[in-house]
Amino acid sequence: MPRNHVFRSIDSFFGPQPSPTMRTIMQTLDRIALSDLGVLVVGEEGTGKKWLAKMIHQVSGRARSPFLWVDCKTLNRETLEKEIFGSEELTFSGIEITRGAVERAYGGTIFFENVEELPALLQMKIARVLEHQHFRRVGGFEEIGVNVRIITTSRTKPAVLEDDGIDKTEIYHRMCPVILNLPPLRERREDILFLIEKFIMETTTDRANRPKGITGSALRTCLEYHWPGNARELKVAIKHAARICSDQFIRKNHLPVYLQDYNKRVNGVTVEETEQF
Repeated sequence: MPRNHVFRSIDSFFGPQPSPTMRTIMQTLDRIALSDLGVLVVGEEGTGKKWLAKMIHQVSGRARSPFLWVDCKTLNRETLEKEIFGSEELTFSGIEITRGAVERAYGGTIFFENVEELPALLQMKIARVLEHQHFRRVGGFEEIGVNVRIITTSRTKPAVLEDDGIDKTEIYHRMCPVILNLPPLRERREDILFLIEKFIMETTTDRANRPKGITGSALRTCLEYHWPGNARELKVAIKHAARICSDQFIRKNHLPVYLQDYNKRVNGVTVEETEQF
């Protein structure tokens, strides 16, 4: 994939005029897109970490290969190792082989969400497998080759943490030398209009009934709100507004009631919706 094609692909995900922080992330992705470097995406809930992980995969040379999602927070800790590396178990009918994520994602990407939930010893095993490029299934003896890229996410930045006597910070850097800090939406309000337009486009395939945009006062309401749920909360709000909107533009009264009430509490007055974008 030519470099200029990669950059155009990245640009299409962030919009024509992203915030300075997102522009920095774009530039980093442009440099590492075609590499196999592991990436750690750090950010609050709802900031779009999974979305960014998928986008990294889509602009990489592995785009046509599997993208496997492993949520470390919901997996059973007793079976985590088997889920990741697979297993070989002796049964009455012979050896039963179960292929794990590392094997099933051959040539592609494994996305470990909430990687901080993984036990340190298992994180260390993943780091060593990536370093040596081979592994064994749990209970198996055969050495199996590895060809995957690792993308992980965490709600907090790596810190000096001890778990089972192991420095987890060092493991993070071995698995994912590239760290991307995805800021909360309240710190990159310049991206809100682009995200609103994106979410409107995703709401329905019926273009005739789809709103064309958002009015000025509705946009101001969105810009003034602090969005504790980040981009995920914005997406839910805009999709709700787009579905009940019968006009060409989303107006403030189409937004969820809690947003309208927040706007009134902040401003103390109701602004007439006369501007349209």
